[in-house]
Amino acid sequence: MSYTHYLMPKYQKYENKIMKTLNKMDKIQAMNMLNDVITHFGKNPKELRSIGTRGYNDTCLYLPPKDKPKSIGCAIGMYLSNKTAKQLDGKTGQDIISVFESKNKKCLPKWMQKMNIKFLADLQDLHDLSEYWNLKKNKGLSNNGKEYVKRIEKEIKNGVYNAK
Repeated sequence: MSYTHYLMPKYQKYENKIMKTLNKMDKIQAMNMLNDVITHFGKNPKELRSIGTRGYNDTCLYLPPKDKPKSIGCAIGMYLSNKTAKQLDGKTGQDIISVFESKNKKCLPKWMQKMNIKFLADLQDLHDLSEYWNLKKNKGLSNNGKEYVKRIEKEIKNGVYNAK
């Protein structure tokens, strides 16, 4: 049952229209976030991705590390305040799924709390996994990354990530 079941009976007939509008907005927001990650981190993946710094090996950090001054954090961290990103970095194993399953979800922006966790996890994986970036040329996505992006785009288009 969706949130619209609380609507007065005369407005319930609009539930499908409301849900279609929300799902369209979800798709637009998801595509915008995906494009942000590809565009920003694709310019210089070695320097812009916050991987393997501050004593962590191959671990993404939400907060932009000091030794990567051009970084804006990770695919999720780029949308967080520095305070929130630092708080999440202080928690061991706080990938976005762990954040959603814990009390730390409340520290995320409200709009992000409403997003589909599978989409956010896929976006985080795109950022985190070196196999998705062309690190030899230090520019753009690898072939694996391009295939992964196609899958994400298809899932966005097919409504896999839509709000329930």
